[in-house]
Amino acid sequence: MTYAPDELGLRDRLMAPTAGGTAWRCLRCGTFVTHGQPGKVQHGKVQHGSGPAAAAPLLRRGRELRDELILHMFAVERFIRFAVFAAAAY
Repeated sequence: MTYAPDELGLRDRLMAPTAGGTAWRCLRCGTFVTHGQPGKVQHGKVQHGSGPAAAAPLLRRGRELRDELILHMFAVERFIRFAVFAAAAY
């Protein structure tokens, strides 16, 4: 996911002009990604937004992302446990 802030200083730090067009820094992984290159493999499904920096999306990375995944795994485990006990009680 890329984002073009309206503030010029931030915009200059997040973009790089290339021969293939303008490359924007991915907010999730930090690599530079170009848009609109037909026939070339792109960085997954790239979503590009723009606006004020305060409205930029907050993406989870590192420990925060791992914690969220673990909580989702616990929720799935609880549901499976409920289904097993409900089936046993029936």
